[in-house]
Amino acid sequence: MNYHHRKIVHITITLLILTQLTACVFTDGLRYVFHRGRASVNKVVNSDIVQRMKREDPVLIFIPEGEFLMGTDEPIDKDHEKPEHTVFLDSFFIYQTHVTNFQFEDFVKKTGYVTTAEEIGWSLVFNGESFDEIEGAYWAAPLGPDSDLSGRGNYPVLHVSWFDGAAFCEWAGGRLPTEAEWEKAARGENGSRMFPWEGDQITGDRANVCDVNCPATWAITEIDDGYTTSSQAGNYPNGASPYGVLDMAGNVTDWVYDWYDENYYSVSPTTNPNGPESGEMRVHRGASWYSGYTNQRSTARNMNLPTHKHDHGGFRCVFEP
Repeated sequence: MNYHHRKIVHITITLLILTQLTACVFTDGLRYVFHRGRASVNKVVNSDIVQRMKREDPVLIFIPEGEFLMGTDEPIDKDHEKPEHTVFLDSFFIYQTHVTNFQFEDFVKKTGYVTTAEEIGWSLVFNGESFDEIEGAYWAAPLGPDSDLSGRGNYPVLHVSWFDGAAFCEWAGGRLPTEAEWEKAARGENGSRMFPWEGDQITGDRANVCDVNCPATWAITEIDDGYTTSSQAGNYPNGASPYGVLDMAGNVTDWVYDWYDENYYSVSPTTNPNGPESGEMRVHRGASWYSGYTNQRSTARNMNLPTHKHDHGGFRCVFEP
């Protein structure tokens, strides 16, 4: 090995050690697995998505720096989604899917973390018609004290508050995404997409939404996504965003970093906006299996108290390069 080759290898190893990330990065069809100083490269195929999520290591998708159109001026949308405005973001990595039960269990085992639902003693659980406050329901007992995670290791972790999501992401070496980061990852750069995919139709092979299996008045009864409540993480590859991020519409909602302000889009910075400096409620994006057509749109915004937790909400993390 000559001098130049040795130098390149030395620099590569040094950079891998400095990243301190445990992740899988997909670039040009190759899977780059970083393990605190070790790296390997393997070919992957799209049909492997669900099986890969059984691993401890999450999959990261790279979102390049640049401008994108955020928000909307369409008349059907809520005022807090307006106006449409141009935002510049630095590059970042985002989890391809929501954090799974496998991954959250690893976090809890290694840190002893206690979630908000465990501290308060209850969480909201769907009973087939509405949501009940169930004592003893939390991430590892999603239906209550007599339930467990059997067969649900690669499902999104549920019953997590904003604080729980923020704690996991910090432990993993990242943070919750900002609203702007989430929306760019969901819809791409030019703002032409209503949903993560092309077109204005929701189909049963693109997202897990409130459909024929859902009792709500807003159910989209002409489709069947195959699930009554949540489904496996990454179960709908046909609904991928322009960057290949999954479940950005349907399945479970995503906590994001920002405090909520209905007028924030009118005054937000044009570069790397982080949301208001303070507030009462935090934002969540992405809708869920209980959401109808309107809330599945990539510009839709919702909010709740940061202590809120239920069986249709989760989160994903971002990492700075």
